[in-house]
Amino acid sequence: VGGEGLTPDFFWQQFFYPFFLSVVYLFTSGSVVSARVIQLLLGAVTCVLTYRLGAKLFGRPAGILAGFMVALYGPLIFFEAELLASGWAAFWAMLLILLFLATAKKKSVWMCVVLGLCGAMGVITRPNFIPFLAAGGAWLAVVWLRGHLGPKRVTLRLLGMAAGFLAVTVPVASQNYRLTGSFTFLPATG
Repeated sequence: VGGEGLTPDFFWQQFFYPFFLSVVYLFTSGSVVSARVIQLLLGAVTCVLTYRLGAKLFGRPAGILAGFMVALYGPLIFFEAELLASGWAAFWAMLLILLFLATAKKKSVWMCVVLGLCGAMGVITRPNFIPFLAAGGAWLAVVWLRGHLGPKRVTLRLLGMAAGFLAVTVPVASQNYRLTGSFTFLPATG
């Protein structure tokens, strides 16, 4: 934002959060308060997503209870007000679960691409989403095969998911390579 550009230090930790802060600071003249307000609004969206997930799986009363539990969960409130990626990780977790459930039903290639895009955003926020995405992809393949979708159509949808994932992670890895010599979307800290 200060005109210095990205440095190798930018890739020491996960890519998403420093980039998010850079964009917020660019449009708000470096306002920490703006970043915190955006994160608190994101926390409200996470509560709504939690409600939707609870309602979808266990009914509306359970969804309302789950949404309120997230809204009143002290550590999440605390971390959303701090300049940390924790709130984003909670958001991506809820969104990804909902997307997996929706993709299992809709079986659309474009839905798979969106799932891959959001999965990649989750991974560049917190790399520990990688095993979850792999397990979710395997689960989708089993659900689709049991639903008589056919191996070719299942493969096409999984490729759509991979394409969405690569659309986000390859530019990050390329930028990382340009600055550090390491072609990876994972942070230098592992």
